[in-house]
Amino acid sequence: MRKGIAIQTILLLLVGVLVVGILVYLVYKYTTGSNLSVQDCNGSLSAICTTCSIGGWKGSLSSDYKSTINTCNDYSEFSNFPTDPAGCGNIQTACGYLGIK
Repeated sequence: MRKGIAIQTILLLLVGVLVVGILVYLVYKYTTGSNLSVQDCNGSLSAICTTCSIGGWKGSLSSDYKSTINTCNDYSEFSNFPTDPAGCGNIQTACGYLGIK
């Protein structure tokens, strides 16, 4: 075996391993959701409720807020939040359970 071919093969193998590693990282990063803990959900939902309360329970919810509500809805503690709230008025009762009126 010539040295030129062996070095070229090793370099290609290293590049291949690097590419596979990057692909595995990207797939893992984009397939795992944002798994919020119960404490994280409590804090996030309290912040959303406070924002709505300050606004007089009027106005719409951003897509980020809706996503957070839907993610946290998996926990039984927050199952009283509607799954697809249209606006702040739709979550007012659920926010009352968190102590925000």
